[in-house]
Amino acid sequence: MQNCVGEVLLLGIFAVTAYRDWKEQMICVYVPLAAGIAGLVLHLMLPTQKLTDLLLGAGIGAVLLLAAWVSREEIGYGDGAMLMASGIFLGFWRNVELFLTALMLIVPAALFGLIVKHRRKDYRMPFLPFLFAAYVFQLGWR
Repeated sequence: MQNCVGEVLLLGIFAVTAYRDWKEQMICVYVPLAAGIAGLVLHLMLPTQKLTDLLLGAGIGAVLLLAAWVSREEIGYGDGAMLMASGIFLGFWRNVELFLTALMLIVPAALFGLIVKHRRKDYRMPFLPFLFAAYVFQLGWR
């Protein structure tokens, strides 16, 4: 039951934030924060994974937040915040899988933008639509 509720909740959160990131290239940080809190509450009510696995999963997003800070937001803070929230829902390994799948999806899109659309290398691509697509793929695969 917890898995189903968590999956639907995370899917909805990804859909909303991905759309906003795609349209406005901005994510309200309160949405991933609320998602993370909801994931923790859900885990406390119906635990399915070890707490350390969830915290390690959130750690992936924390590393991305650090990279955003170091790169002066070449990587968006919202991307890291969403990966923290998804790590609380998914745990470490599924969040790693999600992140790597999103990277595999964005690379061909970026190359297409550079080669076919003649975008400059400083063109900013929203990452959350690719995280959303990776999550949909992950759900379909399971």
